[in-house]
Amino acid sequence: MADSKKWKSKLLSSSLPLEYEVAKILVSKGFSVSADYTYSRNDTGLHKDFSVDISAIAFPPFSNEHKISSQVELLVECKYRDENVKWLFLPDPNKPDYSHFTIGNTIRIIDQFSSSFINSTKPAQKFDDLFEYAYKATEMRLGESPSVYDSEIKHGLMQLQYALPALFNDRISFGNHVDDIEPIFICPILVTSADLILLNSKNSVSTIYSADTINDLGKSVPYILLYHDYGPDFRNHCQNVFADFADLEDLPIIVELEEMRKKSNDKFYDFEYPSNFGKSLSLATRYLLNKYFTQIIICNINAFPALIDNLKKAISDMNRSIRKI
Repeated sequence: MADSKKWKSKLLSSSLPLEYEVAKILVSKGFSVSADYTYSRNDTGLHKDFSVDISAIAFPPFSNEHKISSQVELLVECKYRDENVKWLFLPDPNKPDYSHFTIGNTIRIIDQFSSSFINSTKPAQKFDDLFEYAYKATEMRLGESPSVYDSEIKHGLMQLQYALPALFNDRISFGNHVDDIEPIFICPILVTSADLILLNSKNSVSTIYSADTINDLGKSVPYILLYHDYGPDFRNHCQNVFADFADLEDLPIIVELEEMRKKSNDKFYDFEYPSNFGKSLSLATRYLLNKYFTQIIICNINAFPALIDNLKKAISDMNRSIRKI
């Protein structure tokens, strides 16, 4: 019996069964999945390959595979934890005007290189209203030998964060014709079997001393939105990944796209022009790095199907707003 428990524990702790469960859920929701999305990054002076557990792709409108008007890309990292482990989150203490979060940025929208654009991003803002916002997280193991550490959560977040620029680079294409390039929706998700506990904003050292259980300090949530900031290494990573985006203005397809924007009755800001957007990516500006690479969903596996349903609804609503330039 002891040996049976050991091999089961080892297999589960590999996260492989959890990955497969997540992959099957995604397929049941209309996505095509691939294992181990691989990207390269500098690690102590050497370029090494790293990977995110699952990449998934689908094509709205989800109800008609013969009428594709955009594409959806998900990156999903999986972390199995046993029943004694809780993931604890500190709520964002900032006032709304000073919060690092931007409502509507969790679903990344890339339409700067397309001849179509998303006319309404309100569904993305409504999607973000589903979440509690957290600005820091840690992992706590209960039981006979309690411990607190954050290395596994940080590892999962960094895998997703560093993979996102590579996915952007892979999916932004410059086809032979402007009509070949569709808008892209991208979203990163960290899925875990651990209970997610949002701590009360009124907690203090004294309230922790007086608490009987961890549940006295907060509430369980199905999913949460975490702000994961970046450092100089990530900025350098983005500059390397997007180096080829610095000088796009002379590409014929970019010239054509920008002429379309200039002649359009719709108003486009200068930074939305593909050559300017590409240059900003190559410079790894604070605005773009914060917009595209800092907000990450963390979801308990039991809530993952509902999360994907809500995500698809938001994208479907935005997809219906797509207009030709």
